[in-house]
Amino acid sequence: RRQRQMCIRDSDMHKLKLTGYLNGTDVATIRKMPLTEIDLSDVNIVGGGTYTVHYIGLGTGEYRGSTSDNVFPSYFFYDKTTIQSVVLPNTITMIDARAFAYCENLSSIVIPNGVTEIGMEAFRECKGLTSITIPNSVTKIGYEAFQACESITSITIPNSVTKIANGAFRSVSYTHLTLPTNSLV
Repeated sequence: RRQRQMCIRDSDMHKLKLTGYLNGTDVATIRKMPLTEIDLSDVNIVGGGTYTVHYIGLGTGEYRGSTSDNVFPSYFFYDKTTIQSVVLPNTITMIDARAFAYCENLSSIVIPNGVTEIGMEAFRECKGLTSITIPNSVTKIGYEAFQACESITSITIPNSVTKIANGAFRSVSYTHLTLPTNSLV
């Protein structure tokens, strides 16, 4: 049976490294923390538990989510302006929709090899990102995945990418772009 251990007591905690299993209930707890850095490299995301995120944009409302095995959840860090650095779990295969949308101070993200899809608006308006290296395992970059990441100057897209959705890099002022040799454009 899966062993779960997570005990967080310090509301002033800014840096965190987790190990073990993480589900939606843990997402709810982590979202309440004023984190600047989090290392999830040794975490396994598993299905179960729920969390709620209040959002703004074209309308206001709330997103009620739960986790799925090996998927970095939708809205996990949505609008968490304190977050600056994230190391994603080595076991994930997808970064789901809006996982980091509006994290304007996010400046460092480590996407592990094994991720095959970057979801819709996953990094929308992450204005602190200056470069992005997409691992060789990624085949799909979703709609507006990096829209308005206006500080990105360098993007490397590997040959594995076979689909780049509309607006994936809209309003990105890159000065260096490396495209796949299989010529998607």
